[in-house]
Amino acid sequence: MKISDNISDSHVEVMKKILEFITNFNVHKLLYAIREKSMDEETIVGITFDIREQNLKLQRQKVYLFSYCKNCNKVYALPDNKMVDTSARLSHKMRSGIRGIKDTTKSFCKRSRRKLKPGQAPPQAIDRTLLATESYIKDLFGLETYPNSVKDLFVEIVEFFNCMNECLMEAHRTLADERETRKDERQCLELLEQACQKSYQEQILFIDEMENNPAFRDVLLKSNTFMPNDDNQMLKDIANSDEKSMGSVATRYYHNCTPQDVSKITIYRAITEANGDPNLMMCMSLFNCDAAKAKQINESISIFDTLLPEKCKRNKIPAIYLHIFMKWWNMSINTATLTYFNNCYKNAGGRWETIGLSALNRPSTLKAKNDENYLKIEKRMSAKLERFYSRE
Repeated sequence: MKISDNISDSHVEVMKKILEFITNFNVHKLLYAIREKSMDEETIVGITFDIREQNLKLQRQKVYLFSYCKNCNKVYALPDNKMVDTSARLSHKMRSGIRGIKDTTKSFCKRSRRKLKPGQAPPQAIDRTLLATESYIKDLFGLETYPNSVKDLFVEIVEFFNCMNECLMEAHRTLADERETRKDERQCLELLEQACQKSYQEQILFIDEMENNPAFRDVLLKSNTFMPNDDNQMLKDIANSDEKSMGSVATRYYHNCTPQDVSKITIYRAITEANGDPNLMMCMSLFNCDAAKAKQINESISIFDTLLPEKCKRNKIPAIYLHIFMKWWNMSINTATLTYFNNCYKNAGGRWETIGLSALNRPSTLKAKNDENYLKIEKRMSAKLERFYSRE
């Protein structure tokens, strides 16, 4: 894994060079290059067509580039971080523009007959193109005296360069923002925790397999896949860190790890905190909580009948009671959380029949309308739960 400021010099230098070239371009350099190359109209029209085609591709890529830049620094781990960095991704997302700049500058290069020294790299087109020269003679009469083909070429180049300039400025802004984020331990730690919370939700099927397949669980707990070791350096660093040093670790691996690395962290934490209990791991993942709170949730489900009336209609759990219970614990009401509740309730010997998701969602309307009955039951249930548990 490349642990650095995550900015590849080669990609950044290319972007800087292109930006400098675009900034210094003007119409006099174009006219000078056309004269020096003795270009005929057919050649000029061909170059114009090529630039127009490159600009159309770049315009499409610009949409994806800006969309990517908007969110990439808000994400802690990006795919393939062990192989490429942010600057490489940005360069790839505007590859048509970079390729177009190279082709355009090459079209205005004079043929060089100099022999290169052994091991010497050939000069880049952007360094020797006539469009970038500082030693040029301005045209006395300007663009107006040239045919429409030259005017069209200039318009296409300007439009292409303007689009490329916008892309490059957005890329540089994104890279600068990435550098600043990496300096902020608190922000990096928050982004890491957000990534872990998302990963918890993504591990539900994995944990479910552990719960239903004891052999799989035993193999997993004995393996080193999710344990801190030399093969899991990030996990090792996190396991060896305390609360004060976690910020430093978070900044070190910001954009230097993959989502798979984050998954290992969440599985390791869940296994460690739950002591290998898949039911507790499932609760932690579903409700995004630590082991202590997960134990309280499981306990409250086991005594849920004590919160209900002595008699329930149709021998079913009243939806309004279950809705209030789940909201008190800040549970999201969805199929996964309801299934977990129903399973735990049945396993604990609950008296009443469980209900479905559609029934559970109905009390939401009553809550939104501040229904008197809903508020009365909510107050009574909350008081009972508060006596059992105190929430921070």
